[in-house]
Amino acid sequence: MPFIELFLVVIRWSIYIIFISIGLNRLEIPTLTNFFTNILITIPAFTGALVLLAIGFIIAIYLREVIEDPFLAMEVIIKASLAVRSDGARLFHFPSRTTAIQEDTVNEIDNKGNRLGKIDIQGGLATQLDDANMMSLEDPYRMAFV
Repeated sequence: MPFIELFLVVIRWSIYIIFISIGLNRLEIPTLTNFFTNILITIPAFTGALVLLAIGFIIAIYLREVIEDPFLAMEVIIKASLAVRSDGARLFHFPSRTTAIQEDTVNEIDNKGNRLGKIDIQGGLATQLDDANMMSLEDPYRMAFV
């Protein structure tokens, strides 16, 4: 169910509950009136949580694209530099990588799906290899990004 449809369902049921609450208030059934009033109080918090969750997913998808696509990463750096009106920006050529989330970390994986190492999200986007033997001086791909 897309986010918009879910949002519309929440709005529709909020309207239903409002009218049910008004009707029960007229019938003077305090237990049911209090129950539906409590539901109405939680709906804005629930809706806000859904909006924050959707924003988080959108940001996560965008960041994954930036990590996996070297040209998009450079474009983001250039646009950020222009946005803050800096005198220059240091650009690095980032390798094209395949990523996966494992054990609550963003990891680089090889073509076979094996974990190569954790990607340092907070400092440079370098892959911290799990096994030092993976580093080979003959591998131009790895040596270009050390």
